[in-house]
Amino acid sequence: MPLSQAYRPDPAILALDGKFYDPVAPADFPKQIELFWNASWAGRIGLGTLDPAERIAHFARFEPLHDNLPQPLALRYHGHQFDVYNRALGDGRGFLFAQLHDAAIDAGIATQFSPTEATVGLKELAQAGFNAQESMKLLIPVLDLAGGSLCAVMGYSGDINIARARSLEANPKQPAAIEALVPSGGATLFFDTMAIPTDAPHPGNALKWINYIARPEVAAGLTNKVFYANPNKESRKFVKPEIANNRTVFVTDADMKNMANPDALTNDIRRTMTRLYTSFKTGL
Repeated sequence: MPLSQAYRPDPAILALDGKFYDPVAPADFPKQIELFWNASWAGRIGLGTLDPAERIAHFARFEPLHDNLPQPLALRYHGHQFDVYNRALGDGRGFLFAQLHDAAIDAGIATQFSPTEATVGLKELAQAGFNAQESMKLLIPVLDLAGGSLCAVMGYSGDINIARARSLEANPKQPAAIEALVPSGGATLFFDTMAIPTDAPHPGNALKWINYIARPEVAAGLTNKVFYANPNKESRKFVKPEIANNRTVFVTDADMKNMANPDALTNDIRRTMTRLYTSFKTGL
């Protein structure tokens, strides 16, 4: 059965020197039984169209995937074993069967929930009367990855703008349609700060560094590179016009009214957030 468009083979290891691996023959099992098939991840990497017989062929008999590694590779590494240094240890417990791109990443899709954002979202949904299962469905984007008909990301505006710039550099004539948007309901602000510890041995040098970074032309250079705003108003004249006028970089006064500042959290709350975030991401 043909693989979907999300299948993107990339056996990059073959470009390395052969000293990094050894071709091996997989075990020939007399009987193969499929105990579990992760349909969600199979679809995400383009293997969702494989029928049961094909799954056995590739993942029990290890017949090569299309345009991928021609045979399994045992990876080499070096280190100490039994008190003796060995520069060519081999992994006898497993091998590299195939290499490919995650279709989601290739399509520019990344769900970048941080613990703070995921917690805030779940809290707001709970206050609106949604239970945990309903909240999970609403927070997890439903992405048609294989067909490429939907591309969505909840992430940092700078990262999205960087992705857009790189796409434009890679393909000026047909760049990917990537655009950062300001949520109509607002978003969480974040701030990078510089501080000098009270016991710093050279506070004068630290002040010189901070003063340097705050120079208008230097601050503008950082904004032009990473697509994040800086606190020096005088830098705007050195910022590229298309970036200076981007409201996802320099937030407008109207948008700023809908923004929320991150709260200072106690360690107990942070532990709770981490547990919640971990369980949330595991559910993806």
